[in-house]
Amino acid sequence: MNGRRHAGISLLAALLLAAPAPAQTAAAPTLENLKVTYEKARKIIDAGLEQQKAAARVSYGKAVEESMTAYRLKGDLDTYLLLEKARKDVEGGAPVPAADAEGLHAGLVQAAGIYQKGMAGAEAEKARRMSVLLGRYMANLQDLMKRLMMQEKIEEAKVVNEELERARAARSALPEAEKPAPAATAAPPAAAATVAAAPAREKEDYPAIAGSWNEENGGTHVISQNGPYWTAKCSYTHQRPGDFRGENRAEIRGEVSRGTVTKDLQIKGEQRYFKAPASMKPRSLAGTVSADGQTITFTVGKPGGDKNNGDADEEIVWTRQGR
Repeated sequence: MNGRRHAGISLLAALLLAAPAPAQTAAAPTLENLKVTYEKARKIIDAGLEQQKAAARVSYGKAVEESMTAYRLKGDLDTYLLLEKARKDVEGGAPVPAADAEGLHAGLVQAAGIYQKGMAGAEAEKARRMSVLLGRYMANLQDLMKRLMMQEKIEEAKVVNEELERARAARSALPEAEKPAPAATAAPPAAAATVAAAPAREKEDYPAIAGSWNEENGGTHVISQNGPYWTAKCSYTHQRPGDFRGENRAEIRGEVSRGTVTKDLQIKGEQRYFKAPASMKPRSLAGTVSADGQTITFTVGKPGGDKNNGDADEEIVWTRQGR
């Protein structure tokens, strides 16, 4: 009896020693990591502005062409040629004239107004996106500075604080009308022995990704979100081989993805299939939300670092519907 008991204890000890070690938590972000993430998002916003500028110039050219058509139908060759030259000048890189510029021909006023309206909207949208981005960046810097202070890394905390002040100055320089109301900050503790509770973070601090998203060469994913937590569902009709008569049978298959998203636009999760072959295993998702909130780029692979179904990791892009 005692021999069996000792054998059982030895087996249990062996199992405990062989148990895998708990997964390591992700390393805390550093100042350099935060800077790189911020700069990447800022460049995306700048690129978006350039695209909107180009679109505004195209709208100007089309409006000028409409005026040219009107004067052509009137038989006014001089005005037609004048407008044609103005259009070609802008196509060649000349600045678009202001709608209220002195001496501007009446045939160009409407086109210039369309351009100005488009540019005003583009600049306002950039200011709004930069305000959101800087707000998230500042929150991450504050978290990092607090952590360094708790670790008594005062000199590193001072460097982070300098970057935080630069971010505050950049946000203050944005057009006042485009900035959302500043978040409330916690008051300092009354005494050193008092531990102040961290202020609750609003759901709006996280990227808003709820809605419908189209996957390249795939289906539509509908995301629901609660703060940092998200769930995406996608279903589609699959034609499977039929019986000996050659008939195809339609069946509904789908995917359910769940995960988290961070304030600095990082997103991760796991994708599982339902009503699918056993060979279609769960896949890990890791990627970023674009600064303008219009695309999500994932690197897809099997959980645990294995390759997806034996293949190399792949990249997929979800694009918000209505873009």
